Amino acid sequence: MIRTEKESFCKKRRAVLLLLLQITVIYTIFACSTKTHKEEKVLRLAISTEPPTLDPNLATDSVSHRLLTNLQCGLTRYDTETLRPVPCLAESWEYKDEGTKVIFKIKDAFWSDGVPLKAQHFIDSWRRLLDPSTGAEYAYFLYDIYDAYEFNTGEKKYLEGVTFQDDKTLIVYLKKPIVYLPAIVSFMVTFPIRVDIIQKCGERWTEPECYPEIGPFVLAEWRHEYKVVLKPNPYWIGDKPKVDKVELYVVSDPATALNLYKAGYIFATGLFSLAIHKYKGSSEFLSFPGLRGFYIGFNIEKPPFDDIHVRKAFAYAVSRNAIINAIGGIQIPATSWIPPGMFAHNPEIGLNFDERKAQEEFRKSKYYAKFPDVKLYFSHSPEVRKIAEVLKETFRRILNVNVELESMEWKMYLRTIVNQKPPLFLLGWGADFPDPHNFMDLFLSNSGNNHTGFKDPEYDRIIEIASQTFDEEERKRLYDRAQKILLEEKVAIVPQFWGVSAILKKPNIKIKFNPLDVVYFDEVEIY
Repeated sequence: MIRTEKESFCKKRRAVLLLLLQITVIYTIFACSTKTHKEEKVLRLAISTEPPTLDPNLATDSVSHRLLTNLQCGLTRYDTETLRPVPCLAESWEYKDEGTKVIFKIKDAFWSDGVPLKAQHFIDSWRRLLDPSTGAEYAYFLYDIYDAYEFNTGEKKYLEGVTFQDDKTLIVYLKKPIVYLPAIVSFMVTFPIRVDIIQKCGERWTEPECYPEIGPFVLAEWRHEYKVVLKPNPYWIGDKPKVDKVELYVVSDPATALNLYKAGYIFATGLFSLAIHKYKGSSEFLSFPGLRGFYIGFNIEKPPFDDIHVRKAFAYAVSRNAIINAIGGIQIPATSWIPPGMFAHNPEIGLNFDERKAQEEFRKSKYYAKFPDVKLYFSHSPEVRKIAEVLKETFRRILNVNVELESMEWKMYLRTIVNQKPPLFLLGWGADFPDPHNFMDLFLSNSGNNHTGFKDPEYDRIIEIASQTFDEEERKRLYDRAQKILLEEKVAIVPQFWGVSAILKKPNIKIKFNPLDVVYFDEVEIY
């Protein structure tokens, strides 16, 4: 016991010393760069973690997404004002054959090494995304393409649904008309790739010396676990970026990021829960709702959450108000899954906090007499830990069960969720495109991002019909029904809250923030 405490103290002391060293190095570099490059417009920001990957087909997290949307581009990208897809690498698109054939005309664009962009680069990317050997979590994103599902599951050896007429004409054949295809192809997993470079560089193809870019910036430097530097891409087809360089520093501690902001070393930062009230009245404070939901996930195939009564008991025991009060008080409580500001949002759906019902359901469960040990898995951050601690205390008080807390660094946590699919975990989802389908297809039986074991034929059928229903009233009715299955009848997840971003931003920086949390650095201005 004495040895364990000593080791814990030593580990904490080493961690503090390393953090102080990192801050000292960052401060020194910032001070030098300020003196040396007075005329250079450098955008300096913090990112919460090392990007897990810059492989567009394999990326799933928000940090990788932030970089990829600035290093690469898809057929479309979002207008930051309207959130509607607008042309990026596509010049135009046209639906044919009652909406089942879509023709994309591709612009005369060039990769950062001068190689012309071809339709084949999109075909290579989409085939790689769907190739079962790739193991991409987002493969399901393209299942509406003809033969995509069969190719991804190994039933067919070749993807016929995407082809080309010539180097500048990409043709996509769909199983059904889907109105949101132009939005889908703005998302990172559909970005074009260069197979020749992947083959040449192997696993190191995403390092700066190999990485091919076709977006507004190039990957100038990547010092792992420390910083990423972006510089304008001279071959970028759009308007020239208004900044000369972007420096993104890996700062996992939100308090450290706030200190860097206050010292003027970074120009914007997200606020952690304890700082929100302190800075809420500042002229530099910004807040806006995001299309992001946070939930408790159950693996319904593993004990004790293979029992519907246990899942309902835990769901009724979740006090959203207690959680929100612990993390800043500006988030929006959620019992349903489709967020506010999005079509088909319905706050009346879901299981509300109810201690009596929680205890009644728990007594009905087969595990009531002897409840097994349970761990709650979550990613390491002060806010998420607060959520986990609130839940632990709530489950102890209402259900008299002990839930152990298991926190992990983000990259390891993602691997654990994907590979081990633990019985109880905390996770969130941010919209990839602003349509309810993007939230509801997350829990389809064949979704690579569904870690709950939830597989329901009726749910799948309803989502399939809704995705091609143009009548809004009928479409909403379908999504209401699907949410009831997910949240009330099968209880695969328990929504906690919808995110609200709280940010501090320097007045001399113009950044377009939006509910999708897509920030294009080429639109940033420094005065």
